Amino acid sequence: MIFNNQTQKETLPKGYHHLTYDQRCQIYILQARGDTSSSIATILKVHHSTILV
Repeated sequence: MIFNNQTQKETLPKGYHHLTYDQRCQIYILQARGDTSSSIATILKVHHSTILV
């Protein structure tokens, strides 16, 4: 539990990670040019469900 404004470091389940700023920029650009979520995921080497439209 967290009391009195104490913070707890966010931990992700093993095998999970956040997208980097650069990856988010790439997603934006690839979506703008009309690439599908699946093709963007392949380019970035992430699961297709990571890419939201």
